[in-house]
Amino acid sequence: MLLGFFQNHSLVDVFTRGTLLKEDKGRRTITFPISDSEQIFAKIYFEDSFKERCRARILGSRGRESATRSQILVSKGAVTPRSLGFVDFREEGLRGSASFTAFLSEGETLFQVLADRPADHEYWLAAVFEQLVQLHRSGLVHGDLKLNNIMVSDGKLYYVDTDGVKKLVGLSSRVKDVARLVVGLSEVDVVPDLIKKSLSVYCWRNELSEDKVLGKTKSLVSQIQKVHLHKYNRFSRTIW
Repeated sequence: MLLGFFQNHSLVDVFTRGTLLKEDKGRRTITFPISDSEQIFAKIYFEDSFKERCRARILGSRGRESATRSQILVSKGAVTPRSLGFVDFREEGLRGSASFTAFLSEGETLFQVLADRPADHEYWLAAVFEQLVQLHRSGLVHGDLKLNNIMVSDGKLYYVDTDGVKKLVGLSSRVKDVARLVVGLSEVDVVPDLIKKSLSVYCWRNELSEDKVLGKTKSLVSQIQKVHLHKYNRFSRTIW
């Protein structure tokens, strides 16, 4: 269906008219309808600089890389929206690539769920940390595990924005996932004792030294919280 859609629509027209969700330097995230009942989630990468063109020649486009990471997650048993492939484009003076996934139209971010339903905190913390246990056991890290990069749909947790997914290498790489998750939880007012309990279970399930994990996690959490306070004016609860 996606291929047929693009045979009848200009890529640039779709990319500029889609509903904008987020825009960073060189990347735009949108949704757009391909039928009356189905929407697509797209990450568009503008790769027209000399540096980006050289990178694409050597490593492949960023759209291809993004789609590959989604496929790797699925192959490892992680729950993430279905990948619909990628496309490289050069049209109307623009050069770049895009990756496509199914859009969770009924989904909410984990940030929204936790902020709106404090009574469900214990349930969702158990679920998100168990999913993180399984991801790390598979040998991967998410790389950008913010609460807005985890979607809740039909009672399941889905990893989204998977451009940071890579091979787990040592304790530091897994601690980055843990710390980003903990910071998000502290910003939606999750009770500190519940966070600490979840961390203990995570360490036990992964057969890790809790002292070593917490030692690195506390330092990184403090750094990220300070950045969020000054950059985004986000306040967080003290955990330790």
